[in-house]
Amino acid sequence: MVSASPGESSKRSERFFHSVMWSWFGIAVSIFAGVLLSPYIIRKLGDEGNGVWVLIFALADSFGMMDLGFRSATAKYTAHYRATGELDKLNETLNTAIFFSSAVLLLAICGTVLFAGPITRFENISPQYAKTFTTLLIVVGLGWASGAVFNLFTACLEGFQRFDLSSRIWIVQIAIRSLGIAAVLATGHGLLAMGAVVMIALACTYAQTILAVRKIFPQLKFSLSYLSLGMFRQMLSYGIHTFGAAVAAQVLNQSAPVLIGHFLPTAFVGYYSQPVRLLQYSVDMVGRVGFVSGSHAAELAATKDYEGIARMGTYINRYCFVLFAPFAMALIVYGQELFRIWIRPEFALHSAPLLPIVAVGTTLGIAAQFNSSSILYGLGKHQGYAYLLMAEAAFCLAGLYWVVPRYGILGAAWLTSGLIAMTRGLVTSWLFCHAIHYSVWTYIRSIYAPPLLAAAPVLPMAFWVKRHWLPGNNWFQMIAGGALLALVFYALAYFICLRKEHRALPVNWLRARLRTKALADRQRSPLQW
Repeated sequence: MVSASPGESSKRSERFFHSVMWSWFGIAVSIFAGVLLSPYIIRKLGDEGNGVWVLIFALADSFGMMDLGFRSATAKYTAHYRATGELDKLNETLNTAIFFSSAVLLLAICGTVLFAGPITRFENISPQYAKTFTTLLIVVGLGWASGAVFNLFTACLEGFQRFDLSSRIWIVQIAIRSLGIAAVLATGHGLLAMGAVVMIALACTYAQTILAVRKIFPQLKFSLSYLSLGMFRQMLSYGIHTFGAAVAAQVLNQSAPVLIGHFLPTAFVGYYSQPVRLLQYSVDMVGRVGFVSGSHAAELAATKDYEGIARMGTYINRYCFVLFAPFAMALIVYGQELFRIWIRPEFALHSAPLLPIVAVGTTLGIAAQFNSSSILYGLGKHQGYAYLLMAEAAFCLAGLYWVVPRYGILGAAWLTSGLIAMTRGLVTSWLFCHAIHYSVWTYIRSIYAPPLLAAAPVLPMAFWVKRHWLPGNNWFQMIAGGALLALVFYALAYFICLRKEHRALPVNWLRARLRTKALADRQRSPLQW
């Protein structure tokens, strides 16, 4: 086992922190756009039109599983070969992945055109929206299918740990999509125009990503001479398990909206998806950390620093739990009031009761454990996790088919949230510890105990404040109540959950930025002459 020197560990921590900061800035922009845009779309399209829009993307997301895991394999091996300095292997990785994924893209295009009509008939789409649904499914599906090729370049940016570039590109996509959708709705256009805006945003994203890869890897060459059967087998061996996990993840993420759209009126797809998406906006902050930790794990594995991997898994998961917990608690306390004011009372009646259920499962199973699975991918030891997701997906699909017609969207929320907490919370911890020969009990306790200890007095305090001071009757009261909750929790968590050396990272980062700015100001000042 090779342990990093203190200087190398410090540089790695600073680089990790810098990558996370850029990723979180992108998430902040996404949350801001989503919070502003969602109620506007619902008001303009109505509940049924919004349900159609949500269902389209639930179905289009299934194209993400069609790359047979080559995207994750690209991120893994670009990180590895960058760490070892093997530039020819980097070219082999990208050229082999692009060639294979281009063939997958052609199959996806054919499948989209052939099956759009049958899918429309399977869903409970009213005649008013049936033709629009089919057309939009083809258009959006083709754009998402193109990601089989173009997302490989994003994976390369992740492998090179250039999350500053990928975050900037993502922010541009969000801006184009959000402003474009708002503009077409304001001018009286509908779903098809919104779909066209999404395609324009995707095209801009793909172009920027290719240019960014050429910038950070000028040695990149596109040539048939770099196609390698050995590299194909290596990437397929890694990616096939990722493919299974991707299929399972898509079933887990999209089976509820799809089956709700089949058994219930389309409006209920929107009622179910809105609290899930609201939590997803914030849990994406954890997901972006996962992208960073996965590439770092691949780098640490290349130098066989497994002790560093164990520490990284423990503390990053704990800190992600800390980051996400106040948002989840605020939704538990003020969720009903938020949906009533943010959207409208009728929508809140159906949607808001799902918030506490989804918040608990998301916090315990995703926010506190997403990085465990990301690190398993970085280590190339994700086979067990893939099988776990497949088993969870099978239980979820069968359970939803029975639950939705009987208990509606509330039953769907209980089923999916419970499975997330059990499988991706507890079982994933065991898989991670088994892969690095670490104590499961120590790992789970180190992640969950400190944040739960900090949260124990905060949640009752928040309910007391809501009852006596800030009932959430308006935006000011909700924001003030949520801010007070977050302030008290983070103050406790700073001392209970953060290691001493980690407490200094944000302070040092801010000081460095201020010093850089002061130096630049002095250099520009005429007094220097």
